[in-house]
Amino acid sequence: YPAEIVGKRTQVRVDGSTIIKCHLDVAQRNYIEHKLKTITGLYKKLTGKDVQIEFPEIRRSFARISLLELQRLIDLHRIDPNEPIDLTTICNTGLYFLDVEHNRQYGFQLTEDGVDNFVTPINIEVQHASEPVIAAIERVGGVITTRFYDLFSIWAKKDPLSFFQQGIPIPSCKLPPTDAIPYYTSAESRGYLADPQEIDNARAWLAQKYGYRLITPKINPDHPLKDPRQIFFGLTPGSLVSLVDKVVLKPKPTDAEANASS
Repeated sequence: YPAEIVGKRTQVRVDGSTIIKCHLDVAQRNYIEHKLKTITGLYKKLTGKDVQIEFPEIRRSFARISLLELQRLIDLHRIDPNEPIDLTTICNTGLYFLDVEHNRQYGFQLTEDGVDNFVTPINIEVQHASEPVIAAIERVGGVITTRFYDLFSIWAKKDPLSFFQQGIPIPSCKLPPTDAIPYYTSAESRGYLADPQEIDNARAWLAQKYGYRLITPKINPDHPLKDPRQIFFGLTPGSLVSLVDKVVLKPKPTDAEANASS
């Protein structure tokens, strides 16, 4: 079930009168907001009247998976706790599905059911998690990261085999929209754009708050880290995966990238 609903009512008022009132999703709101800034600026210049644009907070839809369900998947060997876990891992169990086309689900929210019974240290990436969930993961020596993916990246990640079969280059993941930046840059939410030192401090603070001894995470150094623009481990944006030839065709680096690497 969706944890949150996408879309809020948006209104534009001119001297107290509502002239636009409609339901918008995230992409529509960003587009209209950009256009309205131009229109309202011209209107104020011509008439001298102020224009107020009201954009209530937009919440994204997530599919839910609980700590209890996650522990059971590990116990049943449907998920390998020694490998990094992300939305692709969860979808590959065949028990969870992300509806991008209709419900516009932006990934998974890890929920608190089973918070006291989670016992396996893991390295997991989800799109949303509460403080008790973060504490439950870190209490047993695990690592949790909250990460944003745009809908096209979600579509590619939820079923990589189907995506690669279409011969589409791997997309570059977009950065979070403006309203989501505070969450994904926050160390308290373990955002992937947060400062690593601040995350270490937040881990220590949370351990003190919940009264457990902080365990140093045991992360396999051979596991590569993902760049904020990268959606698959070990595959750079723009690469093309050929399943027939079993090769990865990488894009030719630009002069700037070549100079940076040298």
